Amino acid sequence: MYNYRKLVLGYAPTRRFDFPDPKNAYENSLKIRRRVDEILEKIGDVELVDISFLNEEALLYQACDVERAAQYFREKKIDALFVPHANFGNEEAVVKLCREFSVPILVWGPRDEAPPGGYGYRQTDTQCGLFATTMGLLREGLTYTYLENCWLEDPKLEQGIENFIRTACAVKAVKNMKIGQIGPRPRDFLSVIVDEGALVNQLKIDTVPIDGTELVTEIERIRKEDRGAVEKLVQETKQSFPCYSISEKHAEITAATELAIRNLAETYGCTIMAGDCWYVNPLIYECYPCYAFGNLTEKGLPVICETDIYGAVTAGILTGAARMESPAFTADMTIRHPENDNAELLWHCGPFPKSLAKPSCNPELTDECMGRYEIQGGDLTIARFGGVCGDFQMFFGEGKGVEGPETGGNYIWVEVEDWSRWERKLMYGPYIHHACGVHGKYSEILKEVCRYTGIS
Repeated sequence: MYNYRKLVLGYAPTRRFDFPDPKNAYENSLKIRRRVDEILEKIGDVELVDISFLNEEALLYQACDVERAAQYFREKKIDALFVPHANFGNEEAVVKLCREFSVPILVWGPRDEAPPGGYGYRQTDTQCGLFATTMGLLREGLTYTYLENCWLEDPKLEQGIENFIRTACAVKAVKNMKIGQIGPRPRDFLSVIVDEGALVNQLKIDTVPIDGTELVTEIERIRKEDRGAVEKLVQETKQSFPCYSISEKHAEITAATELAIRNLAETYGCTIMAGDCWYVNPLIYECYPCYAFGNLTEKGLPVICETDIYGAVTAGILTGAARMESPAFTADMTIRHPENDNAELLWHCGPFPKSLAKPSCNPELTDECMGRYEIQGGDLTIARFGGVCGDFQMFFGEGKGVEGPETGGNYIWVEVEDWSRWERKLMYGPYIHHACGVHGKYSEILKEVCRYTGIS
């Protein structure tokens, strides 16, 4: 399955050719590298690819070295590029290197020390060089992220690098996104009509049609030929639910469905799936694929209900931003809280990942293969990607889970700052009643993702 956490980061620290003093820049670069390594170790799953092969200083300071650095980064298949400035930096070399890649770019340098006394020259002039570099990138039409010029121990540096890594993971998820469409959209759902051609042309996102008969054929093959895997998954599911009322037959079907969807995704190279849940499984097996969808989402293959392609795009972006630290969930925005005008019920039949279940509730898996439980609260980011006539936009905002009346299926009551404002914005579109949520606060990351992908 696609890895939403893994990132290869090109690291190209830069200095100016002979002024300010290159010795100060080299010493600065060593301090920067030690701090960056500390931060990336905390973040995890980031492979740093540096330019230590380029020269003894491992610094980019002349344009003639750009091609060698670029070739090495291409061989390593970098997903993002970080160009810390050890002093003023070489804007020509940096801009020429960055133009070789269509990846997120992070530009930063540490705060400059106070000037020496008397008439001595300043040691670094890093901030001055950052102005020059960012102007060069802008002139080239390159999208970049600027992290405020700050001290090495400033919390802004650690937070800024983490946000950039999350942004790069989400952008990578879009660039690598290939959506498996299992079956057609529900007949009555005009709301989930999509412009597949515009998705390909503008965002390079492919959609792979997978007929329902393919899914059934694979389910039946697994039931006959892979009994061990089915039984293992059934036992895993039984152990996950204190309240388990599913029949032996339906337990087998939901396990085989999960394995079949995973196999189809691997066969067609899909990173995310949008599946029919109204017809194929209910009509043939008299149970729903809800739990299978949620379990696959929890394991790193997001599966979205009701063949909602734009919902799949949303979930993929959120999963990248969260780096699988918490799985995304797809819900209907349904009703206002009866007592809290700024809270809304996010609900669906039963496909929310089971790890999200509220600890105080008693999670149930019904015989229809649907989860029945409220999910835990805390900070939440809610988002929806949509588009009409090729104009792609994304709505997102932050809220928190709050108490509210019980209801069936999977649900959470979400309070936001001004629901009336949300509702008006959503109603005027291009959005629908489906939204994706993830635990955590990622609005700033999503803003950056939109800048890099061209989504409004």
